[in-house]
Amino acid sequence: MNVIVLSHRRTEAKPHPSPPDSYTPAISVQMCERAQYWRVCLERFEQALVGDPGLFSGCHDFTGHPLSQTSREAILDYLNAPAPAAWLKLRHTLVCGTTTLWLAYMQSRQGGCNDAPTPEQLRLAIRMAVEAGHRMALEQVAEHADCESCDSEKERNRVA
Repeated sequence: MNVIVLSHRRTEAKPHPSPPDSYTPAISVQMCERAQYWRVCLERFEQALVGDPGLFSGCHDFTGHPLSQTSREAILDYLNAPAPAAWLKLRHTLVCGTTTLWLAYMQSRQGGCNDAPTPEQLRLAIRMAVEAGHRMALEQVAEHADCESCDSEKERNRVA
């Protein structure tokens, strides 16, 4: 039998080193990978926005697939009959990439609260999570639109 020992030691935060004046090739490759990641995220958002109108418009899991029918039904059941026990089961459901209902609710409250949300609060939290995720993906893609290393990576992929 394996035993896992968890430590609760505090570690000191170390300052990050200053970025170099010019990017090295390794950093350029990382930037291209980062740009590609955000392009994929944006595609997932745009596909999810085209699908289901209403509350679940733009909602998707971390693989880009729309929310499962089971997840949708569980959310709708909660909205129709909110209860703390139901919230404890539902709060880990992904609604927008890697954002769970709990995280969406905490971020929408700006300061947070551990109470179960009302139906109105949960609806607002879902909409805010989708809007924030979509906005972040748009900003990150725009940031890399003029990236020379990203452009050279696109050109290499086109030739290959």
